[in-house]
Amino acid sequence: MKTPFTQLTLAVLLALSLGACGGGSDTMAAEATAVTTARSDSPTRATSATGATSATSATSTGPQAKALSAASAAAAAVVDATEAARQLMDFAEITFPAYFPPHPATLTLEPFSYRYYAETGVYLGVVTGAGTGYVANGIYVMGGPFGSAPVLVGQVGDYITPVANYGLALSVDRTPVLQGGNVSLKATITRQNGFTGAVQIVVDGLPAGVTSNAITIPAGSTSADIQLTAQTSAPHSLPTVARVRAINGSDTLNQALTVTVRGAAGVIDTSFGGGVNTTPVGSGEDYANAVAVQADGKVIVAGSSAMPNGTFVSLVRHLRDGGLDTSFGTAGKVVTQVGTRSDAAAAIALQPDGKIVV
Repeated sequence: MKTPFTQLTLAVLLALSLGACGGGSDTMAAEATAVTTARSDSPTRATSATGATSATSATSTGPQAKALSAASAAAAAVVDATEAARQLMDFAEITFPAYFPPHPATLTLEPFSYRYYAETGVYLGVVTGAGTGYVANGIYVMGGPFGSAPVLVGQVGDYITPVANYGLALSVDRTPVLQGGNVSLKATITRQNGFTGAVQIVVDGLPAGVTSNAITIPAGSTSADIQLTAQTSAPHSLPTVARVRAINGSDTLNQALTVTVRGAAGVIDTSFGGGVNTTPVGSGEDYANAVAVQADGKVIVAGSSAMPNGTFVSLVRHLRDGGLDTSFGTAGKVVTQVGTRSDAAAAIALQPDGKIVV
């Protein structure tokens, strides 16, 4: 009677190891060739690796194959190592049922998660523990045609891109919040791989004076409301990119949320140079006659400035926080003589190509 793995545990696929083990039938060798081709062709793993099914009787249309091929939808996910191992072993069973007939229980023997396939005498294991002498996320096979010693055949990322158990979406990707007020938005998770557990929603990186409520999407549910509250004393802010995290155990998904603290209409915006910004340009009197805001949030002020030899057209460009844009003209200022004495700009137009007309 076979006993559970007592040395290493095994991990995934590949008749690639047949060459090292020196055994196997012609059918197994054909599968080995198919997998070798899939590995060399496919850094995207799951979708191209399933091409190896042409040498087997398996198909790649099962729920696990579909989930794995949708990996790009969860690119921001950090998938728990044990969950990644499970997906890899499921993929092996879909793709190579001749070696890994579905579906034995997943067992653990540090640093491995593994499955033993009694029908074929094969162990398949993935390294899920850290700080060991084994390759991180390494896939090992042993038994049956693979021989009596564990053989490393690659890493999880060589064959699949693990998919999180859920996706995360927000109803908006940016929102203002008024001082002393609040705003609500919805967080929605898309459950995958039969996952039904609760998911905690955490919002961090918010502007000063803004807080979020404690949120958990209950088991079986798919959405919950996030409420952001700004203190009355919260300072006005520039658009601030916060992070919304959906957490279940070691699985984490992140979404960006841009939050801006504003005051009521007519209140001075203190995020722009404290709300009052005085910029000397010429040697005498300066006048601001027109203001325009660029698509990137930079502010252009046009007017006139008194210089020793006359009054000239002057332009000043500010950053979103009120500071001078030193990449514009000379330290953020442009002074242009047009006539012989008294020049002034009365209006500004911004062209689609970024040029400024005064």
